[in-house]
Amino acid sequence: MPRMGMRSVLLSVGALLAGAQASAAPCTPPPPVASYLAGHPGWTILDMPDLLTDDRLSWRQSHNGQCPGLTRVVLDGSGRVSFGLALVDRDNGLEQVVALMAQAKGFRAYVLEPPVNAVGAVVYRAPPGSAADEEAHVKVKIAHDSIVWEQMEAASRQFYFAGGEFHAIQTGD
Repeated sequence: MPRMGMRSVLLSVGALLAGAQASAAPCTPPPPVASYLAGHPGWTILDMPDLLTDDRLSWRQSHNGQCPGLTRVVLDGSGRVSFGLALVDRDNGLEQVVALMAQAKGFRAYVLEPPVNAVGAVVYRAPPGSAADEEAHVKVKIAHDSIVWEQMEAASRQFYFAGGEFHAIQTGD
C-alpha cells in the first residue's frame, strides 16, 4: 500500500476508535450526585477506564451509551428519579454501592454495599418483575426498579426498596 494510503487508513481507524470512546456516556454526575460526592472526598463514579478490557466490551454490548457507575431508577411508587452509584476510591482500591433515594425534599443516601477491596463492578437498572435469589433459592417479586451491582459475567447482587427499607438478593455467582 502506498505510504499516503496507509496513513489514511490509520487516520480512519483512529477516528473510528475516538468515535467509539465519545459514544460512551460520560459519567458526569447530575446535581444531586455531585452534591453527595462533594461531601465524600476521594470517591468518584466508576467509569469505563476502571473496567477490564473484556468487561468494557461486555458493557458496551449490553448497556451501550450508559455509565457503568451511575444508573437512574424509580425505587418506589412516588415516580421520583433516584440514583444507584458504584463509587470508587482509586487511591485505595475500594468500591462501594450507594443509593441516593429521592425524598419529598432532597435525597437520602443509603450505603447498600460498604467499601470492598475491588474496583470494576458496574451498576445498572433492573425493571420491576421477579428475580431469583440464588442463595436462598426463592423468587422475589420486585414492584419497582432496582439496582444491580455486577462483577461482569460473574457475581451480582440486586438491591430493591420495599416496606420502607432496602433488601438485597444474590442474583448471580
